[in-house]
Amino acid sequence: MADRIDRASDGSLVILDYKTGTPPGPKAVAEGYSMQLGLLGLMAEGGGFEGLKGTPSCFEYWSLAKKNGRIGYVTSPVGGRNGIDAGEFTTMAARNFIAAAHGSPARSRSRPSSTRNMRHTPNMTS
Repeated sequence: MADRIDRASDGSLVILDYKTGTPPGPKAVAEGYSMQLGLLGLMAEGGGFEGLKGTPSCFEYWSLAKKNGRIGYVTSPVGGRNGIDAGEFTTMAARNFIAAAHGSPARSRSRPSSTRNMRHTPNMTS
């Protein structure tokens, strides 16, 4: 379930996830350990949300945690210095999910073996 999906002025989608604590860092996302935003983007691209379909262009965590002496901040695992291109983020997420479902690493750094014991293998090829 998505916390929030907005439509940007250019028609693309903005995928938002509210966090009460510290959100995953860019490294955890890049290594495939925290792919919630990517999964939500894939679902939106495929029409998985009633009445909403489109291409995500922005992925953000809105946190209520304290940072730099203030409560609440917004961060994104894509774009800027994070090295993950927003346009490629859902493709990267799909590769990670397919690799996990088949028990093979998507890249040289594989996930822990616990992902290889998934009970349900989604069909992500359509």
